[in-house]
Amino acid sequence: DEAAEAAAAVGRDQGWDQRYELIVRALSQGRLSESDAELLLRLLSDLVRRMSALLPGRLEVHADLEQAVGSAALRAKVLSGAVDAADVSRLVAAVHGPLTQLVAPVQDGEVEEVRRAALAAGTPARMMALLLCRTDTILSETERLVQGQTQRGEGDKSST
Repeated sequence: DEAAEAAAAVGRDQGWDQRYELIVRALSQGRLSESDAELLLRLLSDLVRRMSALLPGRLEVHADLEQAVGSAALRAKVLSGAVDAADVSRLVAAVHGPLTQLVAPVQDGEVEEVRRAALAAGTPARMMALLLCRTDTILSETERLVQGQTQRGEGDKSST
């Protein structure tokens, strides 16, 4: 039902509006509290986990994402509040390639817009928030589509 999907998207967007502001506020303060840093690192780790699950056979992509997001250097920068635009630009680049592999060709423009918007956001805090929030929206939609295909496939098998 299109109305239900639109309502769910609005709810997701509103939830991410709050997270966007939380991420921007936390990163803009300089040194993050341990709980803010852990939240940010958990969001990044969740992004890698979800992308890897959607690309199960692409071990090199998993390794590249894990290296970009899970590095000790990035963790230290997040904890100290020293994440800069170059750090976030590297994350954007690391996420952009695999994300284009996940989506349907009609969504390539949306993925490219995420990349452009994140790089043009102005501050590392806004760049990171845009990357996390907009990528989450795309991943949620992709997961929903994959789940629907899986359920239809299971229904096809049970009817034979």
